[in-house]
Amino acid sequence: MSLTHQLIVCETFYSIQGEGPCVGTPAVFLRLAGCNLRCQGFSYKDPETGVHLGCDTKKIWMHGEKRSFSSIIAHWDQEGWLDKLQQGAHLIVTGGEPLLQQAALLHFLDQLDPLQALFIEMETNASLAFLPAFLDRINHVNASPKLLNSGERRSKAYNAK
Repeated sequence: MSLTHQLIVCETFYSIQGEGPCVGTPAVFLRLAGCNLRCQGFSYKDPETGVHLGCDTKKIWMHGEKRSFSSIIAHWDQEGWLDKLQQGAHLIVTGGEPLLQQAALLHFLDQLDPLQALFIEMETNASLAFLPAFLDRINHVNASPKLLNSGERRSKAYNAK
């Protein structure tokens, strides 16, 4: 199976959007593994071990598994989440940094085309550029740029494009 037919996924779940202008909206979350930043300046500690983790989602996005598009969609169908998406729930792609997998995500979204009027939100650290074709598929971007207190160099955390 080619990498363009799979994603490295940390977790998927159904919940309520908790940030941005769509707060309170039912949503299917697709959390992808990997991030291009480490944000060591943040003070999050593992509640079990006390180890300084920096980023508050690091413990999750560092542990993903390769999943085929068909297995993700089958899981969502089994859970009833495809129905929720068809009824107006948003698809929220988050991470880590999901733009690291945007070429594969573009193909994944093609698989969801039968879902009419799917609303897609992208959560990003805003340090990577969108592929134009991918940006055309997104309805809303929740950008969370990292400031100097994140511990990242401005040259790495800031992309003016």
